[in-house]
Amino acid sequence: EAKGVKMGSIGGGGRYDDLTGVFGMPGTSGVGVSFGAERIFDVMEELKLFPLDSAIQLKVVFLSFDEASHRYAFRCLRKVRAAGINAEIYPEPTKMGKQFKYVDKRNAPHAIVIGSDEMASGKLAFKNMKTGEQESLSLEEIIERLRG
Repeated sequence: EAKGVKMGSIGGGGRYDDLTGVFGMPGTSGVGVSFGAERIFDVMEELKLFPLDSAIQLKVVFLSFDEASHRYAFRCLRKVRAAGINAEIYPEPTKMGKQFKYVDKRNAPHAIVIGSDEMASGKLAFKNMKTGEQESLSLEEIIERLRG
């Protein structure tokens, strides 16, 4: 627990003697480290460490179902940002409910949901977070809507 926030472990690692011995290279040690990006992100959210002004200007958040759609969403994110629109992507594909909760916390007026169907058709699920209305639009159509 840090600053009143329960978080569990956010990182780990260590030295591993003879790590490569199991792969036929005895005598070589190794080190490793890992971080729980989602846990760190959640703690930063709870402690309100993200700038407030970015929430005011944020227009859209990209959400994804799996690694393939996350990569696709990232490519779309770059195009939206290149058009001068303030946009974010949820850091990793996870439960959709958690991703939508993040969109609400960030006060984003829109979300773009990308899965295998959206990648195949090129029509993305564009959701108005206030009304709940969702449309299937091309990225170009979405950019025009967000500019207007």
